[in-house]
Amino acid sequence: MVNVFENLKLLKLDMKDKGWVIDSFYFRYKQQNYIVLVKLFEKEEKVPEYALLKLEFLKENDFSDMLAVYANSVKLYTDTKTIREYFGIEYSSNLGDVLFQFSQTLARFIPTEVSEKKNEDQKEAMCFSLSQSDSEDPRKNIVFQLEEIL
Repeated sequence: MVNVFENLKLLKLDMKDKGWVIDSFYFRYKQQNYIVLVKLFEKEEKVPEYALLKLEFLKENDFSDMLAVYANSVKLYTDTKTIREYFGIEYSSNLGDVLFQFSQTLARFIPTEVSEKKNEDQKEAMCFSLSQSDSEDPRKNIVFQLEEIL
């Protein structure tokens, strides 16, 4: 298996080293901009075996249009149909090749380290995602800290 998402390993290590529980980066696919949130797992979260991180894809112009998947260096933990439908990939006889190309495209956008330079949309997306968490979640404090930065 090809470690197409190898950068996720490095990003996770950097997030842990710097004490970040969430990060973001931009991803563009088929003329659509996405903000991809990269999240460490919550303590009680049920996680697939071998998953490294949770990725949340949010359409830049509509944060409520979101796809959340677990990921490791090899794959996204979701089915082909979900990927096809969310990213507007048409069914074809060479779908395996198309999905591999999609993965390669995504991989080119994944950073290897946290960037503290976030634009307003990224900050808003991170706050939006964290605000969806349970009110008992101790990470709620991070939302308020991020909002103060805004």
